[in-house]
Amino acid sequence: IGQLGPVDQRAPIIWFALGTAYLAAGQDADAKARFERIVGSEYQRLYRPVEFVRSFYHLARIAERQGDLVKARQHFARFAGYWKDGDLDRPQVEEALRKSQGS
Repeated sequence: IGQLGPVDQRAPIIWFALGTAYLAAGQDADAKARFERIVGSEYQRLYRPVEFVRSFYHLARIAERQGDLVKARQHFARFAGYWKDGDLDRPQVEEALRKSQGS
């Protein structure tokens, strides 16, 4: 197994902040790109699990607004799968559990 070089642990924080800002500005396409970058990252996300998991919630909401209910359910399920037994984001987890099952 090869060694990892230095990993920029700040990148997911920046991507998440940008994604959140784009959401607030109503720019779903730009927000989606930032959240997808987080969930698609290999090593950086290991250091930022909160941003990683919350990105699935935001991606689900974006997919829902775009009418892609299959993708929205997948993202909601992934979000709920990580957070369902925890204490964080309880209202969002309840919503995600409902919506991931098509309710």
